[in-house]
Amino acid sequence: MPWQYKIVVAVGVVFVLFVILYVPFKIYTTRLVAAPPGAAPIRLSGAKETSASILDPSLAADAAGTVWMAYTSIEPSQSARGETLMHVKLATSQGSTCDNWSPAQGGFQAKPDDLMAPDGQSVLRTGVWRIETPALVHDPDDIVHAWKLYAYKYFWAKDQPSTLQVAQHYGVITYKYAQDPAGPWSTEQWLFSPAADYPPPPYQQMILLHLNDLDPSLKDVVAYTRPSALYKDGALIMTLSAFTGGTTPDRIIMVVSRDHGQSWRYVGTVLRTSDLQALGAYTKLSGATLMEAGGKVYLASVL
Repeated sequence: MPWQYKIVVAVGVVFVLFVILYVPFKIYTTRLVAAPPGAAPIRLSGAKETSASILDPSLAADAAGTVWMAYTSIEPSQSARGETLMHVKLATSQGSTCDNWSPAQGGFQAKPDDLMAPDGQSVLRTGVWRIETPALVHDPDDIVHAWKLYAYKYFWAKDQPSTLQVAQHYGVITYKYAQDPAGPWSTEQWLFSPAADYPPPPYQQMILLHLNDLDPSLKDVVAYTRPSALYKDGALIMTLSAFTGGTTPDRIIMVVSRDHGQSWRYVGTVLRTSDLQALGAYTKLSGATLMEAGGKVYLASVL
């Protein structure tokens, strides 16, 4: 056989061997990336099997290193109305690796209810008060309110017309506190809403602070959702998704408290939908979360 043909045959044999070895290896490593070992969901030991879904985890550790978690639990209603409920619940880790969790007392309970008209007598809508996207914070410098739990609460009407508008008009950032995460927790307080008519009477007087009053640039905001909070260097820092209408936030704003949540000030907008053009083919914000790593605070956003 001429030497030229020998080269062609040798190259062909090498290529076949490469395909035989490389393709299975590539498939195997791709599977490892897609489904790494240990990626199976972790169950809450002792929890009632009523949750259709568990999401939005927020974690904080106490001085002993025990990790506590607040999360959204989606459950079917046991009432004749058949609403889908969204609660905020608490769990505690069993060990520092956070592989095992047990349910804990506390959180916010969703409730099927009638939405009252401003006269306080007439029923405006029928539906359920939902609570979701919690933010659990450990503030060790606050002796009485060392643990703080924030969440987004809104009324979800059963009849579909204008359901989103009703939810935004009757949406608030709600709040509880405790000296110890094991409880007891305080009664619920409605902390933030956008403006004086959000929500309208007879619920208006329950709001502690209207965020739109903090800065003129917030006047067009109709809903604040998805609180994320942490305590850093004497400051309680919180970000919120701010809606001017529609189903996606217009911006992510930041407010800060230097007195453990007794008063708040607006410090700016950290991300806008218009900023996404510089990041590539992104057009919508979905939310954002504060996190700390290596002593630095970061904002992670879902686009």
